[in-house]
Amino acid sequence: METIGERVKRLRIKAGLTQQELSDKLGGVSLTVISRIENGITKDMRMPTAQKLAKALGATPEYILYGSDLAQMYPIDVANYILDPKNSGTIKAFVYTKLAEESQ
Repeated sequence: METIGERVKRLRIKAGLTQQELSDKLGGVSLTVISRIENGITKDMRMPTAQKLAKALGATPEYILYGSDLAQMYPIDVANYILDPKNSGTIKAFVYTKLAEESQ
């Protein structure tokens, strides 16, 4: 399964950009951040960063984060709920609860 970093790197290379050029294009996302994402050091990405990367690389934020567009994975109302930043706390709590249940 492709990681976020692998997707970003593949899309960046496909766009013909260096890490520095992508950083410059994004404005506000440093070369170090790009490198850390691509090398798997940064595993969690906030939606604003995913949105900037997606715009610069011709993808959707959902594709950057999950490898698939949420609208294809879920009904549109569910996808919209997941993408709404005001729901991030609820979603995070749900995910942590499920992970804790699975680890028992």
